[in-house]
Amino acid sequence: MDPRSCQDIYGHLSFLCTSLIVTFITVLPVLHKLYGWDFWYLSHICLAAVRRGYAQMSTPSLEEYDAFIAFDSQHSTVADWVYNEMVPQLEEKGRRSFKLCLEERDWTVGRSRIENLCNSIYKSRKTIFILTMKGFGSGFLRHTFFITQQRLLDEKVDVIILVLLDPDMKMSRFLLARKRLCGRTVLDWPGNPFAQPYFWHCMRALLAHEVHHFYDSHLRRSVDSSGAGELLPVEKAVARPTLRRPREAASACALQ
Repeated sequence: MDPRSCQDIYGHLSFLCTSLIVTFITVLPVLHKLYGWDFWYLSHICLAAVRRGYAQMSTPSLEEYDAFIAFDSQHSTVADWVYNEMVPQLEEKGRRSFKLCLEERDWTVGRSRIENLCNSIYKSRKTIFILTMKGFGSGFLRHTFFITQQRLLDEKVDVIILVLLDPDMKMSRFLLARKRLCGRTVLDWPGNPFAQPYFWHCMRALLAHEVHHFYDSHLRRSVDSSGAGELLPVEKAVARPTLRRPREAASACALQ
């Protein structure tokens, strides 16, 4: 056998194996960074399909918090708004103070991230998503959304409240459908300081009542007729504030 032919064969084979190993080591961290949460979620979907069904999550039944705040902590502007604007408004001001659950403040040290996330969602009466231009772009927000949807399937409880900080945010299909079916649970942060008291008034009303009270009237009638559950009229559940034009709202706030 010609030694050169053996060297060529094994040389090409070694080059191919080395290239595959280097490519795998390079691509794997990138995929984990970009799509780690998606792969984790799909793995559990496949596992549930193999087991032929979902297993009920072992979560506490007592709700300790009024709302869990889900936001991109890596976004400094959003984090500053949550800690310096939202937390003081809901926990320290107003006639009623609400107890909020925050990742950096209330999560248990030593537990895994996914365990803390599940406990925060199931221990809170509402889950408030703080969204910017990226929407549910970050893996943390996407996974939080998946768990809130799972809670909706498990407990038949809608707990989602959306806050849009960027007025030029691109509306996804879910946001458009949410605005159509339950528009009062989608709040836009106003740039006008005189309109901000009305924003916090709407937020406190959402935290104080069940989300299904704010469903569209046609959807509520269809739910009632299907026998899925009895929903109280919106007028009896919460007094709907009168909408004003921007100039009238500004003058009213200035007088107050």
